[in-house]
Amino acid sequence: MRSFSPSSISGADDETSRCEDDNACVDSYGVVWKKDGREPVAGKLELDADRLRLEGNDRDHLTVYVLAYRDLATVRINRDLADRLDGQPTLLLERSNGDELRIASLAQAGIVSEIAERLATFEIGPRAA
Repeated sequence: MRSFSPSSISGADDETSRCEDDNACVDSYGVVWKKDGREPVAGKLELDADRLRLEGNDRDHLTVYVLAYRDLATVRINRDLADRLDGQPTLLLERSNGDELRIASLAQAGIVSEIAERLATFEIGPRAA
């Protein structure tokens, strides 16, 4: 199941693209994320062809989290005050095993909607055999 609010976002200041040697571009966003009740981590989110990658500093060390799109069960935007990170609306990603990951923008709230729209273009969930 995928749910998200449609929006038209353009000119985001906290979004960049980088191209790998094989000319495949990876979009990068400045975000803060929280996984399964742990402390929030500020850093960047990269959307690749088959996975997303989060990288940031968790107080004392570098934290990296990789999530394959096929492992996602739900993608939705949560605007409830109680579920916000740093006062920003969050993108809730629920894995098929029940783990949750909440993502918010560091600079612009519209980035959450843009990331949700981008995730909707990828094949999410387990692939049919």
